[in-house]
Amino acid sequence: MSVDATDQSFARDVIDRSHEVPVIVDFWAEWCGPCRQLTPVLEDAVAASQGQVELVKVDVDANPRLAMEYRVQGIPAVKAFKDGRMVDQFTGALPRQSVDSFLRGLLPTIRERSRRWRGWSWRRIRRQARHSRRSRRATRSAGSSCCSRRCAAPRASSATACAS
Repeated sequence: MSVDATDQSFARDVIDRSHEVPVIVDFWAEWCGPCRQLTPVLEDAVAASQGQVELVKVDVDANPRLAMEYRVQGIPAVKAFKDGRMVDQFTGALPRQSVDSFLRGLLPTIRERSRRWRGWSWRRIRRQARHSRRSRRATRSAGSSCCSRRCAAPRASSATACAS
């Protein structure tokens, strides 16, 4: 099932809701042939996601301000929102496999879901992932141990081997 958004309801239907689940916005028009082909594909793919993704439709003829704000230059234009901002997009009618792949890229990983369940936001998860990557790099480059976490001996020169 999809929701029809207007200029007035877009912030509530898309921006606010995207903090809870990813929201797909389909910019379409009544007269557009490819839009009529893509709509059932999107609706089926979103229904198959079992509520993990929501679909919102915006008629560009009735809501030209939204189309200009999100720089819709061709329709159908599909934009994905997470945490109140646009994270991915495509333009044109795509086959079902491509739409499924697009939706899978928006779904949280198991790790993100478990952290989200415990009250973590997407922003905090990304920040934590960046921090852990940086700390691993710093540990490797600092030369704190001779054989990367197996022992606590100071790093020896490359000519000598680890004693442990």
